[in-house]
Amino acid sequence: MDEPVIDIRALRRPILLTLLALVLAAGSFRSMLQLTSIIAQVPPDLGLGYGLGDGEAIAVLLATPNLGIVVGGVCAGWIAGRFGPAIPLLGGILVGAVATFAMLAGVSTLPVAIACGALVGMAAGAIGASGYNLATDLEPAERQGTIAGLVSVVLALGSVVVNFAGGEVLKATRIPGTLADGAPVSTATGVHLYVTMAGVLFALAAVPAIILVRNRSAAPATPRQPRSHAVGR
Repeated sequence: MDEPVIDIRALRRPILLTLLALVLAAGSFRSMLQLTSIIAQVPPDLGLGYGLGDGEAIAVLLATPNLGIVVGGVCAGWIAGRFGPAIPLLGGILVGAVATFAMLAGVSTLPVAIACGALVGMAAGAIGASGYNLATDLEPAERQGTIAGLVSVVLALGSVVVNFAGGEVLKATRIPGTLADGAPVSTATGVHLYVTMAGVLFALAAVPAIILVRNRSAAPATPRQPRSHAVGR
């Protein structure tokens, strides 16, 4: 088209690396944020879950990631304003990877799950804020709105694809005739595979993020034009 909404030819290597990191990381943290609600009411005698009802414990479990998102987004904006947005993006991905692999133990231990939920929330906040900051920092002012929309698309795409894949893993490992609060229950092996898949995606997302940090560190300093304020500051 003569005037496309998104000109694919204008997507340079740094932007493509940013989008790749975001699509992998978004799928990972969305799937992990969803996991706690899936297993919260599963009886712990099955090797996973916490056997929670509708009381304060489950409220803490589900609310902690939201607090982490706020903290992660604010910290990412603060760091981006001083060192650039690539560093908090990589930091968020690394924190998410550590918290995700720790959930291999957290799926059966409530205190560990709460701590991991807070860390995954922080990773989600940092990744989301840094993704917008980095993408718009790489583009001139007239294309920042378009590239921000593209960031939203890849974040949503990663979330949908990985959640679908994780759902299929849990569906394939269901325990016949076993329900928790009316929902089918998967085996501990299935849940561990789900967590491992998310952790591997986080690790893969770190590769383009590391390249971005190294490239921006190696780039010569140039006078910068006034840009929009970092998201999360």
